[in-house]
Amino acid sequence: MNFGTKLKMLRNISGVTQRELALAIDVERATIAGYETRDSEPNYEKLIRISKFFNVSVDYLLGNDEIIKSTSYKLPILKNTNETFQQTLEYVVVDEALKKDKDLLAIKITDDALSPKFNKNSTVILENTNDISDGDLVLCLLNEEETCLRYIINDKKLILYAENSNYKPIIIEKENIKILGRALEIRVSL
Repeated sequence: MNFGTKLKMLRNISGVTQRELALAIDVERATIAGYETRDSEPNYEKLIRISKFFNVSVDYLLGNDEIIKSTSYKLPILKNTNETFQQTLEYVVVDEALKKDKDLLAIKITDDALSPKFNKNSTVILENTNDISDGDLVLCLLNEEETCLRYIINDKKLILYAENSNYKPIIIEKENIKILGRALEIRVSL
């Protein structure tokens, strides 16, 4: 099976449109159509992005390995609008092992609280849970803005630390914060 046929098959299995894949790997929709009809081939960077998007090896895409890594799911990326979350046109593909009986959310980071390790527009995959432990990275609402912070309980006080050292720790009462979920994975935006 050639690259174009495999790409189209992966897209169809995952329920991803050419436009959605194009947005995810930063190309035009016509480029994806070209890949599928063998009019063009992706460069190395795009090939890696495609393999990560579908959670398959580059070898699989190139025809050197006929085994797909595992089952994956398309998870919509949400954005915060006035304390409610709305679905965007973007999706992230997550592996079945990560999803395993969890209610997952995917949200783009809109601030630099996780810099320099993670940049703005990186995607946080969260478990929608209030079961948070000391040291977990959480997405929370502070002053009606979502931010990712390290959750620490110290002497019965809640202390939130940003990964970015330019931010001071926030000491807050637990009832004054809304925890949206615990981060399971962060995917850096290229």
